[in-house]
Amino acid sequence: IRLTNNATALLQEGWFDLGGGKKEHYVILSGWDGAAKTMRVRGFTSAGYSWTGEWKQLQQGKWIGTASGNKATFAVNGDSMRYEDAGDGTTWISNFTRVKR
Repeated sequence: IRLTNNATALLQEGWFDLGGGKKEHYVILSGWDGAAKTMRVRGFTSAGYSWTGEWKQLQQGKWIGTASGNKATFAVNGDSMRYEDAGDGTTWISNFTRVKR
């Protein structure tokens, strides 16, 4: 994770652990849209998945908004992050942990 564009954007890159030794690479770019007063999100994976999102409200340390049209929350806690959305009726939860190299 790193701030870019004069600290107005956040770039995330890593691997989703799919179990059984399988991993899927992802890249997520989030940037501040000053005119709309929202954080815009675009994400892509090596398996060809992509999504868009919008964080519209920061409440009790969590961003609240949408991911591809579904309600979503995103919380950053020191060395970890947690993302959750309702998806297509199935809840999707991603926990991100900082890994020291």
